[in-house]
Amino acid sequence: MPLRDVIARVADWHGITESELLQSNEHHIIHVRGELMWILRRRQFSYPKIGQIMNRHHTTIIKALRKFEEDPQRVTSARYTEKFSSYPDEDQL
Repeated sequence: MPLRDVIARVADWHGITESELLQSNEHHIIHVRGELMWILRRRQFSYPKIGQIMNRHHTTIIKALRKFEEDPQRVTSARYTEKFSSYPDEDQL
């Protein structure tokens, strides 16, 4: 599945647009973006690659993922979202 489809599915799953997912700073969207980062990281995307996708520095991705993983409820939600579809590994792009 192309990366754009992954982004579109995560956005659709949460009832937001792709643009909101990648750009908005609203609190609830930040959590969804963390979920997307977590899913991509589990699929072996590098921090710099995830940063490039999200137009953020890779150190921002590292910090965001650390914070995301501190909340078991968020990780559980991300695991549920991850199951609804298969996601590509970085080398499949």
